This record gives sequence, structure tokens and C-alpha cells, in this order.
Amino acid sequence: MKISIIITSYNYANFIQESIESVINQTYPHWELIIIDDGSKDNSLNIIKKYCDNDSRIKLFTHKNNENKGLVESIKLGIKKSQYDWIAFLESDDCLSPNYLEEKIKFLSRHPKCNFIYNDIECFGNPIKIKQMQKYFSKLNNFWNKEEIKDVFNEFGTQNIIPTFSCVMCNKTELLKYDFDTVCLPVIDYWLWWQFSENNQFGYINKKLTRWRLHISSYLSDASRTLKYYLQRSRFMPKIIKKFTRKPKLCTLYTLEKNQILGTIIYTLFFITRKITIIHNRLKKYI
Repeated sequence: MKISIIITSYNYANFIQESIESVINQTYPHWELIIIDDGSKDNSLNIIKKYCDNDSRIKLFTHKNNENKGLVESIKLGIKKSQYDWIAFLESDDCLSPNYLEEKIKFLSRHPKCNFIYNDIECFGNPIKIKQMQKYFSKLNNFWNKEEIKDVFNEFGTQNIIPTFSCVMCNKTELLKYDFDTVCLPVIDYWLWWQFSENNQFGYINKKLTRWRLHISSYLSDASRTLKYYLQRSRFMPKIIKKFTRKPKLCTLYTLEKNQILGTIIYTLFFITRKITIIHNRLKKYI
């Protein structure tokens, strides 16, 4: 069995070498690494090309004229260029443990009908960001506590239970059934995985097979500072609910968000509150 690993890259020259090395160091050797560079302006391309020259399993692709076309188009191109039936994702600032693929293959041998597998992760990087994620991981650990397969459709009605693309391996044929055109780009993963969960149980490996780098210059961190992100996020719930045949159970906040007007008001208030908090924290330094 061979696995296609997809990395989308944009101006992460400081991190992508470590990500690529983590793939090369896999104990399971039957993989291809598809790297889609989304118009990087730093030294990313030169770094990636050196690896391509040394290992035929590593392949670099760019958009026409090396354009920057965004994360969704880069993911779609990566899937298009992949050769194999199973896809693992790796963000260009994260790393895989050496036994990542080996453990996923073993899981599939035990659960051959499972189309989606993810695993526990280890956070590293910015200590403040890591601390902010503790409550989220505490909730996840209460939901998953061993290797198992579950219907997680309703869990997505509370939060995105998949921390990062870098812990996911899924069946390509099944993935291509779903709509990639999210209304909120920074949560494309949430958009895809919730759709995937409607008709598929998810498998979980209770091992830290992914190292998730948390840093202030990440794509989601940058996006979440803008009003545009909050307004897009307010459209997420009304749009995705319409895609489901099943009726998901939603937390109170998401139930309110189903109404577009209420959702816009809620996320505008979230944005204002965030800005006030930032200003307050800065002023405390001078008081």
C-alpha cells in the first residue's frame, strides 16, 4: 500500500525543511510527497528543489506562473497530482513522528472499512499559544481515550475536533465527494471534515504521531486578527448546515449562528472584544 502525502507551502522557508525531513525519516517507505508551493517569495522553492533532486518520491508543483492562489486551490492541486488512494496531509510548519505512516497502516489493517484516521498530537513552539490550547485538548481527551472508531458527526456541532491537517489520513475517493469551496478559508479543515463525518465514522489513534507547531505567524493566527475573518466565520454555520441530510445536534452558540443576522452580530462582537482585550493588555504594560 502506498500513501500520498500533501504539503502546501507558502513562505515557510524557516520550517519546511524540518517538515520534509520528517517524511523522509518515515519507517514506512512506500510514499510519495507532493509539495504545492503557493507562490512563495522567500527561499522555499530552492529548499524544496534540493530535496526533489535527491529523492524521486518528492515532487514539487506550483500554480501557473507561480501564482498565489490560496490554500483551497493548493489542496485541490495536491490531490489532483497525487497517485495513490490514501492521502495524508502535512502542514509546512509541522512534523510527523518517524512511525506516523506505519501506525496508520497498522490501524487500517485492523479496521479496513475506515476511511478517515487521525491521531493525538504534540504541541510545540510558542508557550503562550500552547497554554491557550490546553482547554481544547482537555475536551478532546474526554471524548477520545483509546484507539477506536466513532460516529463524530454531532461532535462537530460543538467544535472542530481535528486539531490540524497534519494528523489526518483519509481515502481520496471519499474526500473528493465533498465541497471544497468553503465560505471561510481559515477553517477549510472544519468545512471538509464535518462533511466527511456525515457518512463516515472516524478512526482515532491514541498516540502522539504529529508535532503541531503553534506560532504567532501561522496562517490562522494572521487571519483571526481581521474583521474579514470574523464576518466570513459568521456565514460558516448557515452554509454548511444546508449541505447535510442528517440534522446535527448543535451547541447553543452554533444554534444561534444558524441565523445569518445573529451570526454576524455575534462574530462582530467577538472581533470587538478581541481588539479591546489586545489594547487592554498593551496598556497594562504602561500602568
